[in-house]
Amino acid sequence: MGAKSLNRQIRPGVLGLIVSLVLALVVTASSAAAHRPHQGPGFDPAGATIVELAAALDDGSLTAVGLLGFYLDRIEAYDDQGPTVNAVTQLAKTAAKEARASDKRRRKGESLGPLDGIPILVKENIDVKGLASTAGSVALLRNYPSEDALVISRLREAGAVILGKTNMSELAASYGRLGYSSAGGLTLNPVELTRNASGSSSGSAAAVAADFAPVALGTDTSGSVRGPASSVGAVGLRGTLDAAPLDGILPYSLNLDIVGPIARSAEDAALVFSVMTGDPVPDLDGYDVDGMRIGVIWQYSAANAEVATTLTGSAALLESMGATAVPVTVSSDLEYAWTPIVGPYSGYDLAHDIDEYLETRNRWTPDTSQELVDILTSEWALSLPNPPNQARIAGLQHSIDMQGDYGSAEYLALGSDVRPGLQAEVLDLMAFEDLDVLLFPTMECPASPVDYQPDPTWICDSPFGDEYAPSYISPAVGFPEVTVPAAIDSEGLPIGMSILAPAGEEGLVLAVGEALQEAADAVAETPELPPLVADSGTGRGKGSGRR
Repeated sequence: MGAKSLNRQIRPGVLGLIVSLVLALVVTASSAAAHRPHQGPGFDPAGATIVELAAALDDGSLTAVGLLGFYLDRIEAYDDQGPTVNAVTQLAKTAAKEARASDKRRRKGESLGPLDGIPILVKENIDVKGLASTAGSVALLRNYPSEDALVISRLREAGAVILGKTNMSELAASYGRLGYSSAGGLTLNPVELTRNASGSSSGSAAAVAADFAPVALGTDTSGSVRGPASSVGAVGLRGTLDAAPLDGILPYSLNLDIVGPIARSAEDAALVFSVMTGDPVPDLDGYDVDGMRIGVIWQYSAANAEVATTLTGSAALLESMGATAVPVTVSSDLEYAWTPIVGPYSGYDLAHDIDEYLETRNRWTPDTSQELVDILTSEWALSLPNPPNQARIAGLQHSIDMQGDYGSAEYLALGSDVRPGLQAEVLDLMAFEDLDVLLFPTMECPASPVDYQPDPTWICDSPFGDEYAPSYISPAVGFPEVTVPAAIDSEGLPIGMSILAPAGEEGLVLAVGEALQEAADAVAETPELPPLVADSGTGRGKGSGRR
């Protein structure tokens, strides 16, 4: 056994340490959070976008310290207590210092830009120095990185305040338990607490919807940014494959994974994404929907009548702006791209890519994916307050069992034949119909009941048996897609619509998404999370540590 394996012997001392670490993850914020006075009637940050917050910070009607306090108060009131959304797992002790530094820069006229002083939450599988990168797993509670992930370093350089970490489906896959992890428990949908916040970036999406931060980072292998964003009424961007660096992020499949923002608006997503990639911010005003040709994929309209109606309405809204909606049909391989490429890549890559990741970690973490499985199927793990989802762990074991075929001719054909063929289909379709973008439902149905409990109000008759079917197109071809809130259904649940375009066209999809979001004006309510009496942005918020 290697040095790290000594820490996994099942003995009372180790069990006690692990249990204490698990319990610490759900401890409430320190009592300092109760002493964050707010001053005066300054700018109200409630529901504000990054663009609006930056303007208020620049004109002095809001301070970064006060803004941090606003979000910490809401986290304490609604994540730790009350409805206990359970989106935030860790709070960064450095946040208050970063906020004070931001205020000092602005007083000196040295603002770093629109993200300076803006609090950002980060999914649990993305490295933030000083916080554990658990990926939602008790087996990784001591996975403390020595440095930030590259996207986090870039956000810090732009002045962003790293507020903390968010819960996720364990090891980035849900297997029937959306937003559940052994390290963080179950995240609820702030719009309707009996519904899922989708997965696997559940905590990031729920946090934005709950107004715990104006933006949060997620990762997306086959829908994990877009599904959660759609389920809570937020904007979620999956950029072009490889546009943003994945250094310092626990992977699922490096052939499919991206890191992307979940935000309130397309403009906010553009700002954050540009910092993450190091590219200029796309000028969304430089695009005009008038004259565009929108390819509308109707093949995902059979599962839920209100989703179908929303697709019809979204196409009509874009036509009212001067666009032309063109009905299109994609092949069965693209229609359910899980079968030809997303599923195979997920199976082959998961164990291989996690093994490579674990080789770079500290001595207190498992050495291999097999050791992860052994820990998460052990007697003590099953006896924890939030035992690991065994269906998810079986999925990891299945990937381990596939490793003998990693690099086989079948595997290599995914990149040399299957993906290029699917890319060619999309590009040929768009060229033949002279299309600018494709429009389709982000998911076939609105947010599902927690743990898929029986609920007669949830109608989802997916012909694929998988309401995530539309979300596989983007990872299959590597093209950018944005989801925006386009309607509220009869149960008060958001319905998201997706816009997809060829590689590198993030500005285009965001511009069309922005136009659709503004026209639809589909704002989801969170009645269980009302404004706090003290809500104001001018207070002297103190940072708070939570482990």
